[in-house]
Amino acid sequence: MLELDRFDLHILKILQQNNKITLQELSKMVHLSIPPCQKRLQNLRDNGIITQDTVLIDLNKVQSHMIVFSHITLKRHTKRVLDEVVATLTSIDNITEVHNISGDYDFIVKIIVRDMLHYSQTIFGIAEKHAEVISFKSEFVLKPHKQIPQPPIGCL
Repeated sequence: MLELDRFDLHILKILQQNNKITLQELSKMVHLSIPPCQKRLQNLRDNGIITQDTVLIDLNKVQSHMIVFSHITLKRHTKRVLDEVVATLTSIDNITEVHNISGDYDFIVKIIVRDMLHYSQTIFGIAEKHAEVISFKSEFVLKPHKQIPQPPIGCL
């Protein structure tokens, strides 16, 4: 794990809010000249701290959709089974999060679907590929109150 100082953390916090900021603006905001700021930024990228530049879309303005959290239970827990299930889950475009969890279930996944038919197609598609999947328990979001793409820097 890379040791981050206050300058690195400040750079990350600013970029989480606006990654289109110019290097000159970023340098001013973190109180560094451009060369050391640029070096720190490159170091954050080279070390995999900054993994991508992306665009956040307000899906409500694009199309009607539902958010589903589905708990998945497996029959067996061998490394091969887990690897195969993870490979399938992570390959499905409308599954946006996959977490292997402890407790009563093996996975929790976040699924974005157009409607109930799309939801059914998604989960039955998973079940057809993996006989090891023995159950889905799904919950449908009525109204999201807080969604952030990344945890804010400094909360950990």
